[in-house]
Amino acid sequence: MSKTISREKLLSCTGKRYKTAEIAGMAFRFQNLTERAKGNFEKKILNNKGGVNIEARKLLIVATLVDDDGVKLLENTDLNKLDELDGNITGRLFEVASAHCGFGENEVEGLEKNSEALAAAAADLPTG
Repeated sequence: MSKTISREKLLSCTGKRYKTAEIAGMAFRFQNLTERAKGNFEKKILNNKGGVNIEARKLLIVATLVDDDGVKLLENTDLNKLDELDGNITGRLFEVASAHCGFGENEVEGLEKNSEALAAAAADLPTG
């Protein structure tokens, strides 16, 4: 049986991890998110009505795509430009980014669906 991890070893698990994936014949490099960055991302994708920002998938792509030197490829100002890309490519970019950052399978999409269901349920509640 292996020895369990020490506090010091656990708290030393910092720094960047990278993953390269080939999508549509092109190589893309992704960086991980720290726990703080992941929490900030989750806050950013929730709107003030408790729903999920429609830009959530693109925001994760922007946050994680980097070049060979670890410099971000995209900025938030590029979100509208991502709308014009092949949907299969952006879908795969999102899948790889989600898995690399530790989001559970379909976690962001689950948030989107839950927020839609909550909004629909809230619309049926009596007011006043």
